[in-house]
Amino acid sequence: MIKKLVCLAVSIVSFQSIWAQSIGNSIAQQKVIDSLSNLLPQVNGQKKVAVLLALAQENHNSNFQTAITQAKEAVVLAEKVDKSSLPKLFSLLGLMYHNKVNNFDSAHFFYEKAKNTAIETSDKKNLVAALNDEGILFEDQNDFKNALANYLKALEISRTEKDTVGWMAALMNIGFVYKSQKDHKKAIQYFQESLDMSLIAHSAKREAENYYNLGMVYIDLKEYDRARSYLFKVVSFLDEKKNAKELGRLYHTIAISYQEENKTEKSIDYLNKAMILAEQYGTLKDKASSSIELGEYYRKIKQYPQALKYTQAGYDFAKKAHLQNKQKQALALLAEIYETTGNYPKAYQAQSERIIVMDSIFNETESRQRLEMIEKFETDKKQQENEILKAKTLLQDTEINKRNQTIWFIGLSLLAVAAFSVYLISENRKKTLLNEQLNAKQIEIEDKNKYLNELLTDKNNLINLVAHDLRAPFNKISGLTELIKLEEGLNDAQNEYIGLVKSVIRQGSHLIDDLLMVEKPEEKADDLHADVSVNGFINDLIKEFSSQAHIKNIQIKSQLLEKNIVIQSNKDHLQRILDNLLSNAIKFSPRNKNIYLEVFTASGYVNFVIRDEGPGFKEEDRGKVFNKFQRLSARPTGGEISTGLGLAIVKKLTQQLNGTVLLNSEPGKGAEFIVSIPETVKTEKTLVPTL
Repeated sequence: MIKKLVCLAVSIVSFQSIWAQSIGNSIAQQKVIDSLSNLLPQVNGQKKVAVLLALAQENHNSNFQTAITQAKEAVVLAEKVDKSSLPKLFSLLGLMYHNKVNNFDSAHFFYEKAKNTAIETSDKKNLVAALNDEGILFEDQNDFKNALANYLKALEISRTEKDTVGWMAALMNIGFVYKSQKDHKKAIQYFQESLDMSLIAHSAKREAENYYNLGMVYIDLKEYDRARSYLFKVVSFLDEKKNAKELGRLYHTIAISYQEENKTEKSIDYLNKAMILAEQYGTLKDKASSSIELGEYYRKIKQYPQALKYTQAGYDFAKKAHLQNKQKQALALLAEIYETTGNYPKAYQAQSERIIVMDSIFNETESRQRLEMIEKFETDKKQQENEILKAKTLLQDTEINKRNQTIWFIGLSLLAVAAFSVYLISENRKKTLLNEQLNAKQIEIEDKNKYLNELLTDKNNLINLVAHDLRAPFNKISGLTELIKLEEGLNDAQNEYIGLVKSVIRQGSHLIDDLLMVEKPEEKADDLHADVSVNGFINDLIKEFSSQAHIKNIQIKSQLLEKNIVIQSNKDHLQRILDNLLSNAIKFSPRNKNIYLEVFTASGYVNFVIRDEGPGFKEEDRGKVFNKFQRLSARPTGGEISTGLGLAIVKKLTQQLNGTVLLNSEPGKGAEFIVSIPETVKTEKTLVPTL
C-alpha cells in the first residue's frame, strides 16, 4: 500500500487536485489527506517532496496556512534533493498568495521563482503554466501590457512543445485581454481558436468555458440572441446540484440579456431561477444581486409589494456582506418605491440611510484619490525630468549634426558655403528656441521642488516642535510625581495612583518615540551592522517578553535553526522589528493561547516567522496594515494600548535592512508575519538547542 501511494505522489504533473481520482473516485478528500499524512513520516528525499506537494495541493482551498507551511517545507527539501519539483511548488505558492490573500508582491516573487527554476530544469510545461498564472495576476492589477506579453510567450512555447493544455489556456487568456480592451473582434478570434482546440482534445471543461466567453463578448456587442445561443450550451454542461452557484449566475446573466431587450417575462423567469439557486447554494453577493434585480423588475410593472419584498431582501443580503454599492442601489430603489406608494416617512428613512452609505463610500474614495494625486504628482515630475533630458539630448544631437554638416560643406564651392551660412542661421534659431524651452522647464521644476521642500521642512519642524513640547510636560509631571513620593504618610491607594500616572507618562513617551521614528529620514543601515547570533538573539527576545505573555497565560513556542549562524545586520533595527511583532501578537491574542516563533533560512535569506492564534485580519484591513496611524478593526484583548504605528515601523526598518515583510492571515485564524533579511553569514557555530 505504501509503495502504491509513493508512486502516486511522485507522478503528480499539474496543480489540479487529481489525487482523489488516482486513489479512487469513491475516496473522499479528507481520506486522501489522512492517507498522505500517514505516509509522510515513512518517506524521505524525492518521495517526501512529492507527498508534501500533494498535501499542499489538497489543503490549499480548505486549510491555507497548513498548505503554505507544507509547500515551503517541500521547497527547502527540493532545493537539496529534487529541483525538478521547484517550478510546481513556486507556482503553487504564487497561486495561494494571489487568490487567498491578494498579496500581489509575494505572488509575483514566487511566480518569478517558478519561471526561473522551470528554465533551469528545462521544464517547458510548467514554464507555460507559470506564465499563464502570472498573466492572470497582471490582469488583476490592470497591467494588460505585461499580461499579454506573458500569454503570447506561453502561446509560443506551448505551440512548439505541443502542450495542448497550456495552448488552450493561453489562447483563452489572450481573448480575455482583448475583451477587457473592447477589441471584440480579436477576443472572438482567440476564444474561437481555444474552443476549436477543446473540441479536438475532448476537453468538456474548456469547451464550456469558451462557450461562456463567446456569449459574454456577444452580450457586449448587444447581439443577445447569438449570446444566449452560447450561454444555453453552457447550461447543458452544468449539473443543478454540483454546479448550483455557477448555474445561478448563468441564469442571472441570461436574465440581464432579456432585460436589455425589454423581454420582461423571460427576464423575470430566469431571475426567479437564479434566485432559487442563490437561496440554496449561492453567496450573499449572488442573493443580493438577484433580489435587487427582481425588485427593479417588479417596480417597472408596478407590482409594488413584490418589489418591496425583493428589494428589502437584497438590501439585507448586501448589508450582511458589507457590499456598499449594492446597499446604495437597494436603498435608492426602496426610496423610489416608498415615494411612489405614498409612504413618505419610509422613503425619507431609505434616502437618509443611502446618504450614510454614500458618505462611507466617498470617504474610502477620497482616501484613494489622495494617494492617486500624490502618485500623479510624482509621475508628472518624472515626465518633466524626462522631457528636459530629451531636450538636452536633442540639443546635443543638433550640435553634432551641425559640426558634421560644416565639415561636409567645407569642401563645396563658395556657392555651397553661402548656402550653408543660411543653414547655420536656421539652426541657431532652433538652438535658441530649444534653450528657451529648456530654461522654462527648469524654472518650472525648480519652483515645484522649492514648494515641495518648503512643505517637507514645515512638516518636519512641526513634528519636532510637537515632540519637544509634549516631552516637556511629561518630564515635569514625572518630576512632580517623584516629589509627591518623597512625602511621608502616603497610603496604598495614593501610591497606586502615582504608579498609574507614571505608566501613562511612559506610554506617552513611547508614542512620541514612535512618531519620530516613522517620520525621520531613512538611515543607512549598512553603516550600523554588527554580529548577531540568530538563535541567541531569539532566545533573549523570548525571555524579554515571557513576563508579558505570562500575564495572559500565553505560551511562546519556538523553532530555531538546527545549526546556529552569526549574521551581520543592524541589531537595533532587528530588535525593534521583532519587538513590535511579538508585542502585537501578545497584545491581540486572547488568554490561554499560543504564539509560535520560527527561524529558517532559504534562498540566501534568514526568515523570522511570528504566528499567533488571535482574530487575524479582515479583508478590508489588509491593505491598511502597514500604514501610519492606522487603527484596524481588531482590538487588544487585555486593555493594552495600540498607537497604530508599530507595523509601519516594522516595514520601514525591514526595508532599511534590504528585507521584506509578508502577512498571511484569515479572519478568525490568527496572523503570520514573515520578516526576511539577507543572510550575510560571518561564522558558523555548534548546535544550539531550541526552546
